[in-house]
Amino acid sequence: LKFLDLSYNGFSGEIPSSVANLQNLEHFAIRNNQLSGSIPASIGNLHQLQHFGASYNQLSGLIPAELAGLQNLVECELVVNQISCPN
Repeated sequence: LKFLDLSYNGFSGEIPSSVANLQNLEHFAIRNNQLSGSIPASIGNLHQLQHFGASYNQLSGLIPAELAGLQNLVECELVVNQISCPN
C-alpha cells in the first residue's frame, strides 16, 4: 500500500501506532477528522513517506523528532491542531 487517504470520515481517537507497519506508504492523509492525542513516534518508521496530512484534527503534544527524520518527506500538513514544535 502506497497511498492511504482517510480524510473527511469523522474518525476519532488516536492515530494507531500500527500504521508504521505500512512500510511502503508514500502518502498518508487523515485531514478533517476528530483525531486526538499525539502523533505516534512510530510514524518515523515510514521511511518511504513523502506526504503526511493531518490538518484539522484535535492532535496535541510535540511533533515527534522521528517525523523530522524522514528523508523522503516533502510535505507535512499539521495546521489547526494543538501541536507544538520541540525546542
